[in-house]
Amino acid sequence: MGGAWNIAMAQPGKEDYSYLTQQLTRGIEKAGVKIILEKKVDIHFIESEKPDAVIVTTGAKPITPNILGADGSNVVQAVDLFLEKVKVRERIVVIGGRMVGMEAACYLAEKGKKVSLVTLRRLGENGKQLEENIYRSLRNKMIQLGVQIFPNTPVIEIRPDGVFANDGGNLLWLPAESVVLAVGYQPDKELYEKVKEVVPEVYVAGDCKAPRDGLEATREGMEAGQKV
Repeated sequence: MGGAWNIAMAQPGKEDYSYLTQQLTRGIEKAGVKIILEKKVDIHFIESEKPDAVIVTTGAKPITPNILGADGSNVVQAVDLFLEKVKVRERIVVIGGRMVGMEAACYLAEKGKKVSLVTLRRLGENGKQLEENIYRSLRNKMIQLGVQIFPNTPVIEIRPDGVFANDGGNLLWLPAESVVLAVGYQPDKELYEKVKEVVPEVYVAGDCKAPRDGLEATREGMEAGQKV
C-alpha cells in the first residue's frame, strides 16, 4: 500500500512519510474496505467484479527521454535507485534538475559516489519552477557534497562510458559508469482508457490524472470517494 508515496519515504530524511500510509491504511481497514494485494488489475478483472463505479489511481511512469543511448544497460531510473532495485557504480551522471534529480544526486554523493548533474533548463525548473525553499536547500546541499552541476546543458548522447552534452554550443564530455534518469513522469492512463468504455461511472485521481504532489493526489482521491 502507498504507491508512489513509498518512493518518497525511501529517500534519506523522509522516513517520517511512512506515517501517512500507516494512517490511511488504518483508516480504510476501519471503514471496512476490502483490500486485495498481489493481484494484476486489468480490464478482465474489472469486468468480473461488475462494479457500479471505478476510481482509477494507477499513478505515473518515469519518462525515458528521446536521447541516443537512453535504453543502455548502464542507465537506470531514479525511482528504482531509491527503491534499491538497481545498483550503480562509482562515477555517475544524473540527468534532470528538478527535485527528484537533485535528491538523487545528493543521495549518491552522500554514499561517496562522484556525481555530475546535467539539466535541460535552469536548475530547479524544467518547465515549472520548483518551490524556492526546496530549491535552495537541495542546491546548497549538492554544492556542499561536491556535485558538479551543469544547467542549460541538454544531453546529446549516452554511452557506456559517459555522456555527451551541449554546453552553450560546445561539446561537453562527462565520464560516467552509470547514468540516472530523473526527467519527470507521464500519467499511466492505460487502464483508465479501457475502463471508461465498460463502466458507466469512472473517476481518475492523482498522478494518473497529471503528475503532481501528494497533497493534490490525496485531495482528488477524497473528492472521488465523496462522489461515489
